[in-house]
Amino acid sequence: APVACAMRRSRGTTASAVKELVVLGAALRKVDPDEAEILLRRAYYLAMTDGDHQVASTTAGELVTLLRDQGRLFDALAMASQKIERTNQAGFGFWTQLSDQGRRLQVLNLLGRHEQVLIDLPALRVQMADLPDERAHNDRVNPWKVRDCILDIGRLSALALARWDDALDLNQEIVSTKRRRAAGASEIAASRCHDYLPLFHLGRSADADQLLRDCQGIFAAACDIAQLATVYGARADLEGKRHHPRSAVDLQRTSLHLRYLHPDPQEIATAHQNLANYLSRASGKGAEQQAHRLAAALLDHFAGNTRQLTTTPRMPANEPRDDAGGTDTPTLP
Repeated sequence: APVACAMRRSRGTTASAVKELVVLGAALRKVDPDEAEILLRRAYYLAMTDGDHQVASTTAGELVTLLRDQGRLFDALAMASQKIERTNQAGFGFWTQLSDQGRRLQVLNLLGRHEQVLIDLPALRVQMADLPDERAHNDRVNPWKVRDCILDIGRLSALALARWDDALDLNQEIVSTKRRRAAGASEIAASRCHDYLPLFHLGRSADADQLLRDCQGIFAAACDIAQLATVYGARADLEGKRHHPRSAVDLQRTSLHLRYLHPDPQEIATAHQNLANYLSRASGKGAEQQAHRLAAALLDHFAGNTRQLTTTPRMPANEPRDDAGGTDTPTLP
């Protein structure tokens, strides 16, 4: 009913009616993406017809997010390019324009076009270095967030290409930015944690371990449960890479327990899947491995994480189907 009412009101193509479509479309994006797309595309068409580039820019941004979350990445990339054009026509500030470039880089990263991300990144870094840290009167974004987002996308692409030194360099700039704006110790430590993987691959395993332990101490002092869960998971990953599967299991168990204190279905599903993997390498009980994989799959299913379901590794063929035991051991379904 709200959708039908919004569509009827939009027929007058008044500015307020078009904005209502955008607001409703954004609200429906997660609960009913099909209806949300209908509303947002109509709003975009009307805004373009009326020459209202500001509303068109806002609507294009909502569409990019919707298409990205649905896994329609090529459509999202095309809309991201349109978003850049609409923002320029609307006369928004340089930080807002850079934010649109960040959206485009994010989609390129998701598409696996990491080389392109790193080709485009240096020019954006130069632009950001020349801009003041404060937003202009015609900006609609937080400059700090734009800077961190663009640099982090570059860091992720550097990791994907195993360009470890580049990943460290980009993360150092992120940490420096956070310190310059007087971010809290926990937020800074959360960024510093990202260095553990490049350090490991550069042969600095001990440094990676010490980094994570230091960050763990900061999170514990701040009672930051979410980051404690993350750092225990990172330590489990590091121990797994160092061929210490039993240590990895213990650390991942702690991470999983902490995840349940502030439940996020996707994070918990990933934690269950990782624990199953570590148990497999540590020759853990087959039934327990299966239970964690099943928990991950069910969480992804009920949370609607269909993309994650298609990429979640299936149970290895050589994984034990049940636990060795006597005749009293029940057969698990």
